[in-house]
Amino acid sequence: MSKRLAATEEDISELHKLITTCHNMKLDAMLKMAEEFQKLGALETILEVINSRDLVSIQKWVEYNGVSAIAASENGETELGKKLRLIKEAQKGKLIPFKEEEETG
Repeated sequence: MSKRLAATEEDISELHKLITTCHNMKLDAMLKMAEEFQKLGALETILEVINSRDLVSIQKWVEYNGVSAIAASENGETELGKKLRLIKEAQKGKLIPFKEEEETG
């Protein structure tokens, strides 16, 4: 890539900030919906709302960027890390069983 087309450090920093903001917004929306469905007792719906591919993508983003290396608070948990933990706790033990196929024959 030519130097003329290369991104500046400020460009990369802004892109990083935007991606992190998008991930936080997505997690906020998932948490809000999960909390509402939990209040209604609709646990199966929580699993439909929480997209595991999004969680994996966000987790990889956090790991790739070394977020765990920087303590955001006294207990060392970042805001993004807290949201991921809350979503994982909301999912814990709430799996939708697969329907067994009927045998034909």
